[in-house]
Amino acid sequence: MGLGDDFSDSKGEAIVDVALNAGPRSDVAVVVGISDATEAVASPTSIVFTPHNWQMNQAISVRGVGDLLADGTVSYDVTFSAASADSAYARLPPARLSFENQDQAPIASPCNEGKGSRTKCPP
Repeated sequence: MGLGDDFSDSKGEAIVDVALNAGPRSDVAVVVGISDATEAVASPTSIVFTPHNWQMNQAISVRGVGDLLADGTVSYDVTFSAASADSAYARLPPARLSFENQDQAPIASPCNEGKGSRTKCPP
């Protein structure tokens, strides 16, 4: 299995092209896994290569998930696992790409606390 480039993701989207290196004797299902589902989603989560379409790249979208947590930059892995009756593909270890989400959570400020705040805030 061949994969596209490694991306850095700040709550955006990366497209990963997945391809087979050689024609399979039977269908090859590739299942996409995300190590931290609170940080990203993949679509589609599985693709199938056949003896007839194996030479065509198939795209997987990996999209960062925004949250309201001030959790800093969080790394996560996206894995691509092959399943097939073709032993050449059935015994492949999962391929792995690393991504990261940069924090987009708002930072709390005492100026945002409302009229009851005793903190002096700039006008």
